[in-house]
Amino acid sequence: MKKYILIVIFILALLGIVGWAWLYIQSRIIINNLPQQTVNPDGYTAQDVALHATREDCWMIVHDKVYNITPFVSVHPGGSIIASGCGKDSTSMFEDRPNNEGAHSQRARTILQKLYIGELKS
Repeated sequence: MKKYILIVIFILALLGIVGWAWLYIQSRIIINNLPQQTVNPDGYTAQDVALHATREDCWMIVHDKVYNITPFVSVHPGGSIIASGCGKDSTSMFEDRPNNEGAHSQRARTILQKLYIGELKS
């Protein structure tokens, strides 16, 4: 009986490692395939960002920086919740995710940097 329990534990551990590796590879593919964004040196106003408030055209503000996250919306690991931040300041959503999981990871911050398009101006 103990032998079978050890086999089950081993299989579960192996599945966990394979699952983690799969997620890591997927995240690298996502990061590497994001299109290069054009940065506007003049920046954007909150009103500019508000014009991009759909899943198909999604900009957001995080820490006074503007990001075009349109290419990432469909592959967001958290699902469609990301769309609720389109067109507005989403700093609080980014730093305190709605599902009570706390702030986004360093991987999420790396992805966000690739989507940067300019500073928020008054």
